[in-house]
Amino acid sequence: MSTRDGGEPWFVARMSAYNPTRRRGIVPINRAGWMALAAFMIGEFAALILGAAIIVTMPEIMLVGIVVIVAGVTLSMLYLFTTIRTHTDYALTEETWRAQQARRG
Repeated sequence: MSTRDGGEPWFVARMSAYNPTRRRGIVPINRAGWMALAAFMIGEFAALILGAAIIVTMPEIMLVGIVVIVAGVTLSMLYLFTTIRTHTDYALTEETWRAQQARRG
């Protein structure tokens, strides 16, 4: 098990049950992976709330609120995608990871 940075994986691939060669997504497998996902979600909500607050309270600068939303969502997504790319072991699937964890006890 290795990732791009050589460390322990935070995410593994989830394969399709109908077509085992087709990847269905990425699954967080440890606390660091779940924390990265939580940071992404918090960043998304913070950008939306701050942008909406700017738009509602100061409608004359609505464009600033829209820019805040777009920038916040973009940065949050960039963080998540970069983290997933760096900390995913694509050779390991969710099923094989669960089997390894069951064998370890």
